[in-house]
Amino acid sequence: MVIKKVLSVFAAIQLTAFISFGHDHGKKLRAGGISLIEAYTQRILPGRREGRIIKETHFIITWKNKNYPKNFIWLDGDDTLNCNIAKAHKINAGNMHRLPGRSDYYTENIALNKIQKGDTLDITPINGGKAILPTDTPEALKNMLLYTASNKKTLYGFHVDSLTRKQDIAMP
Repeated sequence: MVIKKVLSVFAAIQLTAFISFGHDHGKKLRAGGISLIEAYTQRILPGRREGRIIKETHFIITWKNKNYPKNFIWLDGDDTLNCNIAKAHKINAGNMHRLPGRSDYYTENIALNKIQKGDTLDITPINGGKAILPTDTPEALKNMLLYTASNKKTLYGFHVDSLTRKQDIAMP
């Protein structure tokens, strides 16, 4: 009876070691460098029936690193997408440009090396292509915004708990 228990414990240990062979479970992403202001999805409905619905995802962040970002990658569980980076500016509520269903921010293109600490950025995943992850990326990541700073090879990660769904934009 004791021998059976010892053998079963030994077999369980061996099975665990066999399953985890080749996987480094100690790898973790570093956090820091950004703070999330808002994460949302929004659909743009076409004005014509034959048009297609466009679904966009946006991450409005504050860049807190003294070095500019090199790239952003969005992992949503199914896809691994490269991201577009734009500088975002908050639209005041009294501004005439504010239309129902539109974003609270307007964006402008910016060169990566012009991004400074404290800038507000709009990170938008680009559909239609898979990003190539670095080899040291931990497995089984979901709902993560990954990024590297210009001076580092370190991969940083930011887990996004939920995406708010904003009102649809209907084109005329």
